[in-house]
Amino acid sequence: MTTTKDIQHRKQHIMRLLLTNRLQEALALLEPYLVHTADMQLRMRFEQAKTSYQYLLEYMKNGTKDPERNNLHKDLIREMIEVTCLAALLLSDRIEETSLHRKRASYQQRTNKPSKEDIYAMLKGFTENLSITELDPGGNVDYLLHQREEAQAALFEMVRFSDSWQSQEYEFWNDFIADQLIPETDKILLISAVLLSFSHYFDERKLMWLMNTYQLSDQPRLSERALVAISIAFVFHSNILEYYPKTVARLKLFNEDPTFGVKLNKIYYYLLYAKETPRIEKKIKEELFSPLADKQAMDQLKKRMEDMEEGDDMNPDWNLHIDAPDLSKKIEELSELQEQGADVQIATFSQLKGFPFFNKSNNWLLPFDITHSSIYNDYKKAQEKNTTSVYTFIEGLPFCDSDRYSMCFMIGGIPNSQRQMILEQFISQQVDENEEFLKRAKDNKKNFIANRYIHDLYRFFNLSQERLDFENPFKMDIKLHEIEVLKPILQKKEHLQKIAALNMKNQHYLEALDVYDLLVDLSEPTANLYQMMGFCNHKIKWYEEAIECYLKADILKPNNLWTNRVIANSYRLLHEYDKAISYYKKVEEVQPKNKTVIFYLGYCLAQLKRDSEALHYFFKLDFMEENSTRAWRGISWSSFMSGKHEQALRYYNQLLEYNPIEADYLNAAHLHWCLGNTQEALKLYKSFYSLVGKRDTFITSLYKDYERLEEQGLSREDIPLIYDLTLLNSDKERS
Repeated sequence: MTTTKDIQHRKQHIMRLLLTNRLQEALALLEPYLVHTADMQLRMRFEQAKTSYQYLLEYMKNGTKDPERNNLHKDLIREMIEVTCLAALLLSDRIEETSLHRKRASYQQRTNKPSKEDIYAMLKGFTENLSITELDPGGNVDYLLHQREEAQAALFEMVRFSDSWQSQEYEFWNDFIADQLIPETDKILLISAVLLSFSHYFDERKLMWLMNTYQLSDQPRLSERALVAISIAFVFHSNILEYYPKTVARLKLFNEDPTFGVKLNKIYYYLLYAKETPRIEKKIKEELFSPLADKQAMDQLKKRMEDMEEGDDMNPDWNLHIDAPDLSKKIEELSELQEQGADVQIATFSQLKGFPFFNKSNNWLLPFDITHSSIYNDYKKAQEKNTTSVYTFIEGLPFCDSDRYSMCFMIGGIPNSQRQMILEQFISQQVDENEEFLKRAKDNKKNFIANRYIHDLYRFFNLSQERLDFENPFKMDIKLHEIEVLKPILQKKEHLQKIAALNMKNQHYLEALDVYDLLVDLSEPTANLYQMMGFCNHKIKWYEEAIECYLKADILKPNNLWTNRVIANSYRLLHEYDKAISYYKKVEEVQPKNKTVIFYLGYCLAQLKRDSEALHYFFKLDFMEENSTRAWRGISWSSFMSGKHEQALRYYNQLLEYNPIEADYLNAAHLHWCLGNTQEALKLYKSFYSLVGKRDTFITSLYKDYERLEEQGLSREDIPLIYDLTLLNSDKERS
């Protein structure tokens, strides 16, 4: 075992064997693996498990009946999972190849570490000691604050680097979280440290501790964070949870309370939204904050609308609250994103994490606290001048704690002469923009506690100096509803509908489809459900499956305009033009002036060589639409194919003068060749070739539609000659 990569590779191999119940093979691989560890207790656990399994197999061989055999087998697998993971961790610490393992090894070797009892005593007495010191004219408040912060850092380091808690430690930290004299700030820091420890090792006692903390419903700042930590622990260790009977039993007990599933699903929703942060940040920077956003966004929107297929839009009847961008309502859109759980502040505050405060890893997850030494002195000065409203206001902002600290440090860097004026302007702006949001946040306080904590965690895992020490949960596949132990809790109609809708909003159509498949089995399917399943299939380009779903929706809700339109589109994309026409005609009956439907009716008819009928629709579109290049394109091609060459030429000339695309040059060239205008044809072939730039593309394009072109007088034998003539003329010009 010479590298961390080798260790991880062996660990993953053994874990695959264990999770597929191939225990004997796993034991054979694990035994030499343990030779390299210096932990005798670990080796002893292995030997005991190996012996127990040998007895189990021997008893089974001899025909001995044992009703507990399956449970014992599962217990042995769990024991070997723990031994395997702990051995990999200890071996990696010995090599010290990565930053995380160097820090872990260094911490274990340190001799002057404070004990957990010392940390407890320091934090427990802090509030009282601060009050006394503030009243004492000679009291050294700064020393006391720094002592407390050293204790916080020691607490964070001790727990995040720990592997498994023994029963005594479990009880100790239960007492810590229950002690009313311990400030809430320190309890929250402990929750975060426990969460980080799960990134490298699963400890069921820690999970039980988090579940105990979650049950402190009278302290939402603790219970909500504990539930977030539990959820992320499930993300880290989704494949082994079913081997832990205490975990399974505790979740079963929680599930007896219907509100637990609602709360857990809300955390799940927020975690999925957090994964969208890069996309949202990009959107905010490019569309909402750019001074050129209005023009750029309008141009992009116009192009998107021109290119978009009719029926690619969602059905408004679904009530998913997804609207096309309204550029006049940017602030409203920002507020809506924020209310739904989006991290709209990161675009601004990711640039404000270079302050010395963030050099300590625990500070990234420290609740906003005006008694922190980096803030306290400025706060006391403001208190003397009766201007503490600034800090009160920052505490009330819809920001996560990390961003509140950034805000304070940013304000501290503003010269005193300008600070008050800037603050007044900022406060006024924030109140105007967030008044309604702040009101809703107050009414829905618990949800926002959890969501902002997730935003703090997102910053830690993505922006902190130590981010590479941890597996990033926000880059992992988060599917809580698929975890075996959570299925009874989350695989319920009311929960899955929200997750499916969120996946659809975020354009994760495959993930949404997986959830909709579950919903079909869990409840009586509706037309809307089949429509949404069809839509997801359509977006994945599974058109046959999309049609199957749309037809089921059509049975439940016949003659629905949206359904008919998307069925037509799907058949068209499968080149089943007859069927597409029948459904487009149903839409035409209801919407005779729908320009896109009129165009596609003409297009499908042209594909079926029914050019005279196609011309009827293309001329109709040309009448309805000013400078309709798509109508001109259809008229020119169908006129060409029906032998109306002069009419085709007239419309090709219009296209070439107005807004030509590559195909216009090619088809106009074909027309001129058929008319005997050889020089003009070669000129247009050359223009097409210069646009496509590749000879393979050029020759393939020449042979495309040759069967229909032969009907109009272009011989197949002429095509290689046209190709050579075009290349010859092009090469001469280059030389």
